[in-house]
Amino acid sequence: MITLESAHLSRVSIALELTHNVTSLGVVNPSNNMPDKIQAKNVEQELKRLIAEATPVEPGLASRLDEMRRWIKDKKPGQLMSKRHVMDFLIELCVDARVWLDLKSLEPETRQTCVEQMVPTEQYWYTDLFPRWFNEPDPKLSIWKQKLMAGEFDQEDKKLIDSLCNR
Repeated sequence: MITLESAHLSRVSIALELTHNVTSLGVVNPSNNMPDKIQAKNVEQELKRLIAEATPVEPGLASRLDEMRRWIKDKKPGQLMSKRHVMDFLIELCVDARVWLDLKSLEPETRQTCVEQMVPTEQYWYTDLFPRWFNEPDPKLSIWKQKLMAGEFDQEDKKLIDSLCNR
């Protein structure tokens, strides 16, 4: 089982710290909404919770989450657990959606303060890339999902990614 802490320590700790700092404003602490561990049998339910929360706030996010829910809905928990990259992706998606929704619920000034506390790559992810991913069509998404589920990866960019991560 993958824990949110081990997979996404920086974002989760930032989200927890940020929401702790603004609890008096009525912001929900993500630790109360997001389980510490997501098992394969609970992923679809977690996606449904996030979809329900996102629908009135950001329909594009709700739609993309629902697309991912439909992608896995007929998969047995054992099949999902055997697909480590699929589970990592789903956990990442749940964490990102949770943090994004928590940020979106803040007043603009408070949201900006929270974003400024993130490292630059996370700032860019939450303010630009993640919203673009769920709001714009992705013509290759179905191919990507199929390859992810099949475990088909090429590692042509492994050296580049490793070098970027080691900076």
